[in-house]
Amino acid sequence: MGEIGLIKTLSAALLALFLPLAALAEMAAPTSIGDLLNLMAKELRAAETPYTFNVDYENERIEVVTASDETGVIYPHNLFRTLAAQENGTERQTAFDFHISAILDSYLRETSALSSADLGRIFPVLRHESFIKFEDAGEGTPDILAEEFLGDVKTLFVIDSENSVSYMTASELEDLGLSVEKLSEIAQGNLRLKYDNLQIEGGGLYFLVLDGFYESSFVTFKPLWQTLDQQLGTILMAAPARDLVVFGDADNPELEPALRDLVQQINAEGAYPLSERLFKWQGETWIEHP
Repeated sequence: MGEIGLIKTLSAALLALFLPLAALAEMAAPTSIGDLLNLMAKELRAAETPYTFNVDYENERIEVVTASDETGVIYPHNLFRTLAAQENGTERQTAFDFHISAILDSYLRETSALSSADLGRIFPVLRHESFIKFEDAGEGTPDILAEEFLGDVKTLFVIDSENSVSYMTASELEDLGLSVEKLSEIAQGNLRLKYDNLQIEGGGLYFLVLDGFYESSFVTFKPLWQTLDQQLGTILMAAPARDLVVFGDADNPELEPALRDLVQQINAEGAYPLSERLFKWQGETWIEHP
């Protein structure tokens, strides 16, 4: 098989891997935002917390009220898209449970400040800028710590607990007494510990495989791309989802069309969307590819 055919075959294979397969549902897909708000509120109320969770259907959100009458809000839109993309009921239930756990971990963590003992659990993640608008919106909502990465992508930092992750806030960074630069250095050091488990699969069209959550984090890991740059030449890369990073030799004329086609399909049908743009490794950093 020639290189063109190989890239097309791998592109189809990637879609088969990263677009969910149909299965008997354990959790039906919510039919509306209101339906999902009810499901979320039920699970949140069932947990033993000092909070009250009130559904605001008009503004499509859940209002969180503490015992001291402080308020926050939770938006369901990112989760709604994720669940809609999961045709497999088992995967849908897993995604829902993970999201609820992350919400609870984030709010309950407010009762105990981060300390130096937590630094080993902090990792960088990439998210689309719209994620910040939903997750960091509304009066009283914790201000998620977000730094510019490139194009429509932001760098966030998560605190990785055993069963969930929560997003660091600017207030927590201040409590730790760290600069963003120092936090990034620590997070990159933690990410390096996952490097041994990172796999590169494919041929002509390559993709990263890890755990379904931190694949796109390795877009920020410079040692990886410095090594690949020496092996492949100029790298053209797409990261259409948090768990899908695809790349190859930019000098291959068939690569860019294959990446753009993959990005279009993943953003239309896949879960955890990240970016519709392409990026090129130039020198020691990524630049946006027009």
